[in-house]
Amino acid sequence: WMRRMLLLVNVALLAHVLAQAVDEGAGLEIAQYWIALTCFMSQASLLWNLVRRPRTTAPRLSVQCLGIFAVCHVFRLLGASRWPMDVMDFHFPSVNAILAVLVFGLAVWQRQSIHGGKDDPDADPAAKLSGEPFGAELVRRLQGPGLAAACQRQTIGVLWSFVEHSVLPLLALFIGLLIELALGLGRGESRWPAWVSSWHQSLETLALLPQLRALLALRTEGDGCKGSVLAVPPDLTYWLVCMAVGHFFACITAVADGLAPASGHHAWVFAAGEGLNAAVLGELLAAHFRAKWLGKKNLILP
Repeated sequence: WMRRMLLLVNVALLAHVLAQAVDEGAGLEIAQYWIALTCFMSQASLLWNLVRRPRTTAPRLSVQCLGIFAVCHVFRLLGASRWPMDVMDFHFPSVNAILAVLVFGLAVWQRQSIHGGKDDPDADPAAKLSGEPFGAELVRRLQGPGLAAACQRQTIGVLWSFVEHSVLPLLALFIGLLIELALGLGRGESRWPAWVSSWHQSLETLALLPQLRALLALRTEGDGCKGSVLAVPPDLTYWLVCMAVGHFFACITAVADGLAPASGHHAWVFAAGEGLNAAVLGELLAAHFRAKWLGKKNLILP
C-alpha cells in the first residue's frame, strides 16, 4: 500500500505542476526541465551499467540510437536546438552532452572488444539487430547480386554502410522540412536556420526507434511462441523507463502550456515530439506503472 500511496502522491504533484503551468504560462520551461533531468538520470545509469556489466549491457544497446543522441546533444550545445534545455542554471546541456558522448564511445568500444570487431554468429537476435542501422533492411532490398558482390570491396562497403545509416536522418530531415513549411516555427532560441532546428527536433524524436526495434527482437527469441512475454533486461530498464517517464511528463506539461491563451504553435510542436517518444515507449511506460502499482521489481511486457 505504501508504493501505491507514493504513486498517487506523485500523480497529485504532477497535477499541481500542470495547473501551475497553465496559470503561469511556464509549461515549456517545465517540460524542458523534465527532459533535461530525466536525460541526465538515464544517461548516468547507462554509463554506470556499461562500466559495471559491459558484456551484458553493450550488446543490447543500439549503436545508431546512442550515436544520434550524442550528435543531438552536441549540436544543442552549438545552438542548433529550438529548445536549449538550459533551465535553472544546472548546466544540463553540457553535462548531458558529455554523458551521451561517453556512453556512445564506451558502448562502441565494448562491442568491438567483445566480438573483436566481427559479427558473432552465436549472438542473440537483439544483439545482432542493435548493431544495424534502422532502415537497413529496406536499403538491402535494393541490392542486386552485382551490387552485393561489389559491397565486398572495402570502399564500396563503407559507402553502402553510409547509405544504410542515412535512412533515419533523411527521414527526420523530411519530417522537419514538412513541419517548417507547414507551421513556419522560426528559429526560436536557435542560432541556426529554422530548418536545421526542425531537423534537430525530428532526429531527436526518432532516435529511439532503433533501440525499440532491438528491444522487441528479444520477444521472438527462443521458441517465439505467440503470446510470449518480454522481460526487459535489467541493464536497460532504468535507462528506458527514465526516458519514457520524462517524455510523458514533458508531453502533458507542454499540452498544458498549449492550452494557455497566449500560447502558439511551439508548445504543440514540442508536445507532439515528446508525445511520439512517449508513444514509442508507451508499452514500456504502462508496464512500469503497472509494476509500481503491484509492487513488482521486474519489468514485463506482454
